[in-house]
Amino acid sequence: MQELPMKFTRRLMLASLCMSGTAWAQEHSEPVLFDTIVVTTSRSAEALKSVSVPVTVIDEEDIQRLNADTLPELLKHYGVQINDKGAGTGSSEVMIRGLTSNANPNESGTVLILLDGRRIGNSNIGHIPLQNIGKVEVIRGAASVQYGSEASGGVINLISKRGQEKFAFSLEQSLGSFDIRKTQVGLSGREGIFDYSLAGSSYKSGDFEVGGDKGSYHNTGTREKYLGGVSLGLNFDPNHRVALVGHLSDGEYGRSGAFTEGKPAVNPYGRANRGNQSWDLSYEGSLPEQNLSWQARYFQGETTYETASNWNTGAGYYKYSSDFKGAGLKASWNSPWIHLTGGVDYYDVDQTKTTTPPPTASYDNSAGYLIAKLPLLEDRLWLTGGIRHDTFELKSGTTHLKKDRDTGSFGVAYLPLDWLKIRANTATSFKMPEPTHISYRPGSTTYLANPDLTPETSRGWEIGTDIAYRNVNASLTWFNVDYKDKIESVALSASVRQYQNLPGTTRYRGLEASLDWSAGRALGWEADLKPYVSLTRMVEFKNSETGEKTSNVADLSLSYGVAYRDPGQGFRASLDATYYGHKYPHYTTAQIRYGGETVVNLHLAKDLYNWGEHRLILKVDIANLTDKYYETLRNYPEAGRAFLVGLRYEY
Repeated sequence: MQELPMKFTRRLMLASLCMSGTAWAQEHSEPVLFDTIVVTTSRSAEALKSVSVPVTVIDEEDIQRLNADTLPELLKHYGVQINDKGAGTGSSEVMIRGLTSNANPNESGTVLILLDGRRIGNSNIGHIPLQNIGKVEVIRGAASVQYGSEASGGVINLISKRGQEKFAFSLEQSLGSFDIRKTQVGLSGREGIFDYSLAGSSYKSGDFEVGGDKGSYHNTGTREKYLGGVSLGLNFDPNHRVALVGHLSDGEYGRSGAFTEGKPAVNPYGRANRGNQSWDLSYEGSLPEQNLSWQARYFQGETTYETASNWNTGAGYYKYSSDFKGAGLKASWNSPWIHLTGGVDYYDVDQTKTTTPPPTASYDNSAGYLIAKLPLLEDRLWLTGGIRHDTFELKSGTTHLKKDRDTGSFGVAYLPLDWLKIRANTATSFKMPEPTHISYRPGSTTYLANPDLTPETSRGWEIGTDIAYRNVNASLTWFNVDYKDKIESVALSASVRQYQNLPGTTRYRGLEASLDWSAGRALGWEADLKPYVSLTRMVEFKNSETGEKTSNVADLSLSYGVAYRDPGQGFRASLDATYYGHKYPHYTTAQIRYGGETVVNLHLAKDLYNWGEHRLILKVDIANLTDKYYETLRNYPEAGRAFLVGLRYEY
């Protein structure tokens, strides 16, 4: 076999570590941040040092430390804005740079949620399971070149666990305030060419008390919630793998409506049932001697939402379902001189709803893309460029819309020193209209069809720097996004409306920063003490035509705290604070600010017994330690102080 160049061999070894799921950091070694492998930014494995956009990597240890079950619980600790529609609703949105995912079941957002690099048909991050997830990558900024529509603000990619040679099993049971009962179980391993990883959880709670002694938030209990995932693989040899990955969620929640202190629930018998399931079959292969790798996949799933303001009588009943399927083919050629990744994507959605006609709608999207990376100056300078062409077709009733869209990106990453990276990036992005936006819908309020809608578009740029020096990791980014052609419902008369592209440009400008320091490692301790801070400061977020600020965008999202871990004593703890900045509510004539609260959480875990490979762990969590009254969306407060105590067994 022809001997490979040393630089490419090193890259291939790093990519192999990522794809096989082995640990990318040893217990007590100094972390090498820039050698961390990410797979979301260019849809192929690459070292973080070559990436020209800001990336947050959250590993399995971080997920366990924060005792997080869902994305909102996890992401709020990394300076990412979370908008929840009240405690216990299972309805949450994530906002990056003023752009947001959408918790509404029949609408998409401008932050895209992925599982192993493919769509999961669900942008309500409050109902996306973290069970069987080993890593989360958060890409801030436009990513339509890589993933198409809905990625104007950024991408959150959940990466599934893979079973390792050693069999592992865990079981956890927790009880807490508000009658919370939580059970989690997981197992993984590998037998010959077959690897497996399975995990699931169940969760129940009663009605929540809000903070500040303001009383009970009635009809906010979770009657039942089940989350889970499975990852199965056949490894024919180190270079060829067939995988089946599935994730599911199902829950029944109280639907309370807005909160008023001392008053009963607006909808005392309201219910909301949410469900999502998806399956993905993929084949990954490579020819290392030819510098080639590829992936082919097919996936399908369903998202459902069923609700009523009075579940007993059927008043206000509404049901929505979305069947989706997709396929993709990509290939990468990674020579020492150039890295190329290209492929085709296909995505198809059929929607059914019980509201006024048309009862069904559909859209399909096909696309092709090419991303190139050019290493220069002995891998100290990286140039990245990408292009993509999308064709999409929407049908709703008798209305038909067909559009094409081209997007592009260009970025530079330069390492003047081994521990310092300077980067810059520019990209265009878009979001296609919804099928419901183009259709004619009669009723008490009639919506006129609009087949002339164009996609929402954005153009953005950013410049920043990353530092990884002697156990200190830091990042600083200035960003600017100009967003045009926003689609909103416009009143044509008292009873007639139409979705239209609004005039003017909404500009989002701001600063992102993060810093953490492994003080224990720096001082040579066996234990590690790590203080951290992460923030997004929005400097501008208003429409040039109206002058109004964008609703529910926090002027500052801030998380900070300290984590302690002592493997020798089997003890870990973290004290985490989240500042929810000031916002302006939607649908108000006078834009009056709300928000501005800091919420503190405490997490403790201690080994009670350790019999070699068997561990019994006591876990204590106190959420909202100071019992703060706070809202992430106006009039929908979050839960007050809550205690959770659990026992976890690991093998």
